[in-house]
Amino acid sequence: MRELLAHLMEADIFKGASEEELKKRGSVLHDDLSSGDTLGDEWAIFIEDKHFVDEWNLDKETSAYLKKTYGKESEYFIVIHNGAEQHGHGFIKNGKIVQWG
Repeated sequence: MRELLAHLMEADIFKGASEEELKKRGSVLHDDLSSGDTLGDEWAIFIEDKHFVDEWNLDKETSAYLKKTYGKESEYFIVIHNGAEQHGHGFIKNGKIVQWG
């Protein structure tokens, strides 16, 4: 657990986060491109940060997978890093990011 906390503390997204918040975020890990309940009890698709080409685009394989799996419905997503939830979230539709939260 200490190694995970040290790793999370190095990430820019967690600068200023309390140790309690880091423990909470690191205690529940999600599989890449899976879906389920977030730490905030909302349903979401979990997308590893490595799939983001830039702020508004996913790599082609991930975009095609999400389009095939979730179709044209607008779905909530959360960015994960090594399975841990990050602050980044938004909506994806037809395999493309349409809104950041």
